[in-house]
Amino acid sequence: MQFAGSPKARAKIRQWFAKERRDEAVEAGKEAITKEVRKVGLPIQRLVSADSMGAVAKELRYSDISALYAAVGEKRTSAQHVVQRLMALIGGVEEAEEELAERATPSTVTRRRGSGDVGVIVKDQTDIWTKLARCCTPVPGDEILGFVTRGGGVSVHRTDCTNADDLRAQPERLVDVEWAPSESSVFLVAIQVEALDRHRLLSDVTKVLADEKVNILSRR
Repeated sequence: MQFAGSPKARAKIRQWFAKERRDEAVEAGKEAITKEVRKVGLPIQRLVSADSMGAVAKELRYSDISALYAAVGEKRTSAQHVVQRLMALIGGVEEAEEELAERATPSTVTRRRGSGDVGVIVKDQTDIWTKLARCCTPVPGDEILGFVTRGGGVSVHRTDCTNADDLRAQPERLVDVEWAPSESSVFLVAIQVEALDRHRLLSDVTKVLADEKVNILSRR
């Protein structure tokens, strides 16, 4: 594109067009990230906050949030990658769902902190709330690591959890945890039963679990 007039006028016109293109890229980036967050079913306003977006922009080495949006709008990085990093800051999809829900209803945190013994403590600490991550459901005997959530507690993951690499990428939020189960500790486990099909098989399996005082939360 060529412009008539003085060099100063031409430079001003070019700057205006450059700003217009950047503004369009920023808006396109915002829209792409919003669509991606909706796709994974998480609340947009609480996940895409100034703090979380600023942290991701810094991690991905952009000067500010607008530069990150522009990069997405110009397809120099993908909205999917940005949302993955947003969720990784919290500790994965399931942890994001739980923590964002806690931010929305602070009273829920209080109830959860007082409900049940998860059988894990933070080393050298006795008053820090811990929870077992639903993404990998650790049980005693598993090697574990602790990840400080933005809700103020510690999420406990297996060291071979699918989210472990993302968690280790934030070493400042990792803490040492150890198993300390008590008689009141409760753990979520998945079991697979293999048997020859017969009449009342499911009923018999259910009765055995009931006799052992095991709660069945779901079955497939």
